[in-house]
Amino acid sequence: MMGWTETLRTAVSALNARRMRSALTMLGILIGIAAVMLTVGLGQGAQQQITDQINSLGSNLISVSPSQSSSGGFRGGGSAVSTLTMQDAAMLADPAIAPDVVAVAPTSSTSGSLQSSETTWTSTVVGTVPEWLTVRARSVETGRFFTQSEVDSSANVAVIGSETSSELFTSVSPVGQMISVNGQSFTVIGVLKSEGSSTTSSLDDTVLVPITTFASRLSTSSSANSVSTIYLSGKDTDSLGQRRLHGEHPGVPG
Repeated sequence: MMGWTETLRTAVSALNARRMRSALTMLGILIGIAAVMLTVGLGQGAQQQITDQINSLGSNLISVSPSQSSSGGFRGGGSAVSTLTMQDAAMLADPAIAPDVVAVAPTSSTSGSLQSSETTWTSTVVGTVPEWLTVRARSVETGRFFTQSEVDSSANVAVIGSETSSELFTSVSPVGQMISVNGQSFTVIGVLKSEGSSTTSSLDDTVLVPITTFASRLSTSSSANSVSTIYLSGKDTDSLGQRRLHGEHPGVPG
């Protein structure tokens, strides 16, 4: 029986006798390993990029919008709904009705003509509440977000996106500056951290104001109490089942 020493000697002799074939075989193995590693790396990178884009829209996010039919709508009572209200948002924030919802942010939006001391710009203007930051997984880069007391007092303050900031202000810091939104004056108190673009629009070109201020000074709706969308953030993805919004609590209005 051939020992290990003899086996190794035979293998080395065979490799020396066929050096080119051995080199090509090893090169093929190395290329195969490198190709597999590259493919796996590219796949993991693409997966992470997609995950980051999804997370940028908001952690555990549900978007509630009004519907014209009860089958596709949000009302548990069974009648059609064409608008949402602040009362709907308050009810969804009630732990007794939606125990798995940790934050609620009602919003209303419109197109706004903006003007600063330097230039003009057109952007999306959103009225919302402080919880918007948590629900949409956003953060403020400079300055601050508006507070609940500023919502309660309908303060004329605004937080702008990074793209809006760069368009309106090129020579001065935007925080503390005055801007005009559809002819109404607002003080810029913060600039959002850049998030890039979604599939349809830039996430950085926006103006956020207290929802009460939006209702009293910017809204085109006949009802100051109506909102266009309610964003919900849940404890985790498993807890946000549709059953909590469809009939499990039939007292939830649309």
